[in-house]
Amino acid sequence: MEALLQILIPAIKQLPNLERYQRVFTWDGTEYPQEPVEYCWGPHAKLVTSEIQQFLLSLLPAGYVTDQWVALDVDRETLDLLAAEINGQQVVDWLGLTFDDLLRLLLAEYDRWVVVFEPHYDQIDNIYRMKPEECIAKLRANLKWPGPMEGFVALPPPGNRKSQA
Repeated sequence: MEALLQILIPAIKQLPNLERYQRVFTWDGTEYPQEPVEYCWGPHAKLVTSEIQQFLLSLLPAGYVTDQWVALDVDRETLDLLAAEINGQQVVDWLGLTFDDLLRLLLAEYDRWVVVFEPHYDQIDNIYRMKPEECIAKLRANLKWPGPMEGFVALPPPGNRKSQA
């Protein structure tokens, strides 16, 4: 799928079943990272640390996101599997650890978060304030074929206190 799904959160909290991986090279007792940190959720969902896209800052409320926030890109294979499942092309055995559950857990941990869905890596059509469940539904609707994909940026509703469904 030619799209970017990125999650911005203030930090990564330890969640049950969310495993951190990073390949390192050790030389003379010093470890050197060889690739970005990845977080795996079950057998199919993978998030890869990334950089905050600077143009997003102009779309968000002033000071909403800081340089200390974590940007997580949803792995292309994960997004492809999710789309295939939504469109009935493949039955995915998530082993009880669905991508929807991961997104729900990540967003529920924070008062502030950002989800970016960018078809073709360059399309933002709307900015929404929505609850995590609404965000998941919007994402799933955009992955349903056939139909136009809407690029969007989602933030929690104003006054959000640890998101609830």
